[in-house]
Amino acid sequence: MAVPEDMGRDLPPGELLPARNLLDPGLFCQAALKAANRGHTNIKLRERGTKKVHLFTGERVQVDKPQSAPAWMPDRIWKPMVKKVGVKNLEEL
Repeated sequence: MAVPEDMGRDLPPGELLPARNLLDPGLFCQAALKAANRGHTNIKLRERGTKKVHLFTGERVQVDKPQSAPAWMPDRIWKPMVKKVGVKNLEEL
């Protein structure tokens, strides 16, 4: 998205972003990964300022540690996996 040249002069960095870009879908995936890492499987995250609920399924699986891992890390580590099921409006739930 191109920003007009006259827009945002003398504003601190980050103020140029439109409001719709502040609710990045990646933020929901990060929160879902954190919840899945804690053992939650049915994850529902409500979007602030709207009536939307993002639905995820999550699980933890054990995988081999990466080759670049430090020596103190165990051979098998837990890795969270999430899949986005959809988005529902609060009126529908």
